[in-house]
Amino acid sequence: DGLNFFGQWCFSEGCGIVPDSRPEGANHEVQKFATVNASVRSYLRNINTHPAYLDLRVLREQKRLEGADIRALDLTPGLLSYSERGEDYIDELNSMIRVNRPIIVDVIESDANSNAEANSNSAPGSE
Repeated sequence: DGLNFFGQWCFSEGCGIVPDSRPEGANHEVQKFATVNASVRSYLRNINTHPAYLDLRVLREQKRLEGADIRALDLTPGLLSYSERGEDYIDELNSMIRVNRPIIVDVIESDANSNAEANSNSAPGSE
């Protein structure tokens, strides 16, 4: 429900689903998304900008500098300090990645096709 695969929170009333276990006085909700694509895009934006993901970005940069393939399962250790659940959190993330890989691949391919189509439609002389 809500297509929130990554547990992202929002802080405006009505922006999502109120968690059953939310402490009294807290105002966060679990963000709702209209599409899988919107959920994935929002999470990618968080990964690339939020300070909590710095360790992950450092790991990713190291992989780039080494010329290595960058795979999601190689980056999850960069999230170890993100959650107080530690290794259990990393194990759960790895499981989610494995289970949802087909959806993730579809989103990536859809984006690539959309970008290619947009570029061909906006190219000079493409009438």
